[in-house]
Amino acid sequence: MANSERVSVEVVVVGGGIIGLSIARQLAVRGVQVAVVEQTRIGTGASGAAAGMLAAQVETEEDGPFFDLQVESRRLWRKWAATLPDETGMQLGYREEGIYRIAESEQEARQLQERLAWQQKKGFGGAWLDRQALKAQLPGLCDDVYGALYVPDDHQLDAALAVEALRRSVVGHGGNVLEGAHVLGLLQNGSRVTGVQTVGGIISASAVVLAGGMSVPLLLRPLGYRLPLMPIRGTVCALYPHAPFLKRTLFGTGWYVTPKSDGRLIVGATQEEGANTREVPVGALVTILQRAGKMLPELQRLPFHSAWSGIRTGTADRLPVIGPVPGVDGLFVATGHFRNGILLAPVTGEVMAGYILNEAHPTLDVRPFLPERVLESGAES
Repeated sequence: MANSERVSVEVVVVGGGIIGLSIARQLAVRGVQVAVVEQTRIGTGASGAAAGMLAAQVETEEDGPFFDLQVESRRLWRKWAATLPDETGMQLGYREEGIYRIAESEQEARQLQERLAWQQKKGFGGAWLDRQALKAQLPGLCDDVYGALYVPDDHQLDAALAVEALRRSVVGHGGNVLEGAHVLGLLQNGSRVTGVQTVGGIISASAVVLAGGMSVPLLLRPLGYRLPLMPIRGTVCALYPHAPFLKRTLFGTGWYVTPKSDGRLIVGATQEEGANTREVPVGALVTILQRAGKMLPELQRLPFHSAWSGIRTGTADRLPVIGPVPGVDGLFVATGHFRNGILLAPVTGEVMAGYILNEAHPTLDVRPFLPERVLESGAES
């Protein structure tokens, strides 16, 4: 976009991660003229750092709207994995193989069995494996395990491939994806948002969606709103075994190991609250490798490949923020997905498209995720 250029679309989405691209895709396939504006390159934030687990069941401790949101998004990912490759020419690295949630204490074993019980009552699959059954399936585990919850319907994908596939889908349905376009602020006419001001010019729109990370509070502040988001750095590394090492994802307390189709093992991830830089602390690497290596001793003998980090955004209650900003017509927010951004991308796009087009979601209760839950008024203009 040239300096002082003016572009007009129906909806502009600020943020080119997997959340922003999913929202744009759900709008574009409905015929909405949409533009995604990304400050750097798409997928270079938290999306590009993610392991890509679709762990709707193994990570959720209690029933409720958040669980329903996750399992619906998992269902949508299965649908997208069947259609996006033909649509875009991109495979997603989607693997239907299930996830083990390892119990590292008697207390965890009880909690996981309780989790399995209520999920089975809702009709979802899963099985409890005691120590003997688990070791029979995963002989590389240490002896100090107390069993595992195995969920066959929790899967994984390659987040970077999924981001690129969504970009192609948005463009293929007539949308625009603008990279290197830093948004300076929102444009208003009275109580209505009319677009965004970028370093290259103005993008006029009847609706604006703020779908970035820590940039969202900065854009809301001039409107008199404070959005209390916390940056939470996740440090991750990749190992490259010379031979196949693991067939399915293992998930534990403060660690996971995820095998990828290219042969890498992704080991993560820390939760460094307040850390807002993408450096890779040695101590963080030691932490995740020690945690995972304690349960999988052979892991410590594998060749190191690479390490990276991503900045996730979280709210105090660790629930996402999805919906219209009260008192500002045409302004919407989708942020705060914490460690569930990849999983929740499809359903966030579907819910947000519904808000913009005045279409209520037919099955989900999405009220617990409305921005009014966390927005605070009275910020400096």
